[in-house]
Amino acid sequence: MKRLFYYLYYPPLYFISILPDWALYRISCLSYFLIYRLFGYRKKQVQKNLHIVFPNLRDDEKKKIEKESYKNFCDVLLESLRPLGQSIESVSKRIEYKNPNLLKELQKSHQLTILLAGHYASWELIPTISKFSRWPIFPLYAPLKNHSIARIVHKIRTKFDCELVSRYAFAKHITSKQKENVGGVYVFINDQSPRFKDRGFMTHFLNQWVPVHNGAERISRMMDIPVVYLAITRNKRGFYKAEFKLITDCPNQLPKGEITKSFVAFLEQQIYSDPTQYLWTHNRFKHAENQTIP
Repeated sequence: MKRLFYYLYYPPLYFISILPDWALYRISCLSYFLIYRLFGYRKKQVQKNLHIVFPNLRDDEKKKIEKESYKNFCDVLLESLRPLGQSIESVSKRIEYKNPNLLKELQKSHQLTILLAGHYASWELIPTISKFSRWPIFPLYAPLKNHSIARIVHKIRTKFDCELVSRYAFAKHITSKQKENVGGVYVFINDQSPRFKDRGFMTHFLNQWVPVHNGAERISRMMDIPVVYLAITRNKRGFYKAEFKLITDCPNQLPKGEITKSFVAFLEQQIYSDPTQYLWTHNRFKHAENQTIP
């Protein structure tokens, strides 16, 4: 039965992946109508998030951000299918890296690197860094319950010679690579709220006092691994630019929490610059507390 569902899902998704841009974005416009206007997918959650983050904006200004963020969400969702039917070279042309030499220089002196990013612009293009990385790319993921969809997602994300690593097996995986003296770049999409409040580092994020995942910081300090932020932004529809920003190459010299705070600061800067490119559909503030920030 699982195999049957896979073969039902795969052909239409593959067909979408090979469409020219004009056709893909017409489907995106239709998706926007269905997801936002007809079904109102997580609309109340998005409105709640925007009210929390931008309390001083007028209602019409927040409504504009809301609409544009759903359009961006539909675009990114469909663009993420491209690796199914297109070559690595073709998909890689969609993103321009401003300073890949930062990663290359780090890899001359460090075998392991941690790369942090948020759900901003097209985070699904991050595996394209494999084209100039000296080491393999290991994106972290949360295992999906739907076997057919998980199989398709795995097919997409491993198209760029990446090896997906379950977030639950990350510590064991990276420790084994260090022991084997094998290099790698570990990619964290780090802005989802922890399942439990006490599993994150409390900090100020988007006008709220919230817990933020700090597993990347803990392992970087434990194993002395450099940490880099990847800032992706949209140039025009379907095309992006990315910039590597060094958080630290000496994690043990920073105060506890500084790496996580730096990640949050970089992501906040992007969101406030253009909030329409952020994914607002998740419940980012389920553990938020109304406190005075120390």
